[in-house]
Amino acid sequence: MRRLLHMLCCTWLIFLVMFTLVTGPAVCQQLGINLAGVHDWNSELPFVDFFRLSRSWVSQERDKPWGKGPPLELDERGWVKRLPPGTWAETCILNIREGHYPHGTYTLFFDGRGRIDINNVDGVFKQSSGKVEFEVTGDEGIVWIQIKETEPSDYIRNIRVYPPGFTENDGLLRPGFLQRWQGVKAVRFMEFLAVNNSREQHWHQRARINDARWTVHGAPMEVAVAIANGLHASPWFSIPHKADDDYIRRYAGMVREMLDPELPIYIEYSNETWNPLFSQTQYCREQGLARKLSDNPVQAGHRFSVQRSLEIFRIWEEVFGSRERLVRVIAGQAANPAVNTERLSFRKAWQKCDALAIAPYITLNVSTRSTPSLAQVRDWSIVWLEYKVTGSILARSIQWMRDGRKTAKRYGVSLIAYEGGQHLVGIQGAENDEQLTSLFLEANRAPWMGSLYDRYLDEWKKISADGLLCHWLSTEIWSKWGSWGLAEYYDEDIRYSPKLKAVLNRVTPAGEMHEK
Repeated sequence: MRRLLHMLCCTWLIFLVMFTLVTGPAVCQQLGINLAGVHDWNSELPFVDFFRLSRSWVSQERDKPWGKGPPLELDERGWVKRLPPGTWAETCILNIREGHYPHGTYTLFFDGRGRIDINNVDGVFKQSSGKVEFEVTGDEGIVWIQIKETEPSDYIRNIRVYPPGFTENDGLLRPGFLQRWQGVKAVRFMEFLAVNNSREQHWHQRARINDARWTVHGAPMEVAVAIANGLHASPWFSIPHKADDDYIRRYAGMVREMLDPELPIYIEYSNETWNPLFSQTQYCREQGLARKLSDNPVQAGHRFSVQRSLEIFRIWEEVFGSRERLVRVIAGQAANPAVNTERLSFRKAWQKCDALAIAPYITLNVSTRSTPSLAQVRDWSIVWLEYKVTGSILARSIQWMRDGRKTAKRYGVSLIAYEGGQHLVGIQGAENDEQLTSLFLEANRAPWMGSLYDRYLDEWKKISADGLLCHWLSTEIWSKWGSWGLAEYYDEDIRYSPKLKAVLNRVTPAGEMHEK
């Protein structure tokens, strides 16, 4: 009997090992995504109405160079109120290379009176009052929507564009978008809500549902909440750096009213307020100096960021009546542990927050002055790049994780990651080197990139005590500016996308549900 039991146990163990090797990790991990920004080149296509992704109006005039028409008179929501003689206004959608968008008959609806043309497609099939139908084949490159005539007393507005198979009754979010990200534990909306360099200070300045498009000020808050509800994933909100108390209170109130009450909420002040690339960092330094938080502008900036974070946390706690659902985030810097200590210790912030957030990227930023330099890296083989990235470069990222965990443990808070993933990119002019760009693009498509992600995420899980990591980025076309997206296109097949597969197979034991 004992021998039989031993044989059964061994058989089961062999089966379990083989199953794991075939299917990948069998347990869910606390992973989230940073949702891509809302642009006319957005390749995620999250909305049913594609006009939401249109570019700002371009003014055109007959016999003038492209884009040199007179200033356009717009209403408060961004619709063209009138057109001087000989002029027209146009905008583009489907600015996605290689035809990675739905093909077939599109339907455009509009309110008001006037005439709309569609440029760069094979032809308009039908045009009637308030409706245009046109064919998209994938050969267009960019589709241009042109307002050629509009009646000032009843000008064209509320344009909606639906791809094949969808109508006005199909809601806000494209089902395939929600299906892809099922299982993620959180969605960080920093880029989606256009938080970097935001000018928003008062509540009336926020993006609205009935704005002509959502590419100017970012998507409306209501859309972010709808996505969180649709995915049953915690939203991570980064508050614009200039937002006043009234803005913050109304923001929190909207979330309380609209968000699924079962979902926790991550709250962060702005984004990377230590990073001089963003205007919020200069703002924090100026405010910190003005408040005499330090004579050193860098330290003053850190301290003001913490002070404003604590004020924001208090407002949200008041609106929600407690801090039970809130994950109050103090964001630091993975590569500089001193920043994390400065921020958690100032005014005992560690007692009033829940988590330290870092971004432990697998970082290889290449410039003419970097180590290694552009002159070296551009001539690396893909095999040598793999050796370097999976060796010393990954080891450095893991050390950043350990440093972050050490600081978080010292102050009794959780360690999470606001961003993460590979960070192979040329900077300071090196991005224009085609050989370097080609090397990095090849690496992101290589099978070993998926294995790298498995090792990276395994280490994060061990070090962070299963803390949340939000990958940067969800879906975005790769280029010389970086290969940030887990996928490049909305229709990408997980089976041939190493990064995407590595992450999605970890957010649910049935990772195959995401396969095309």
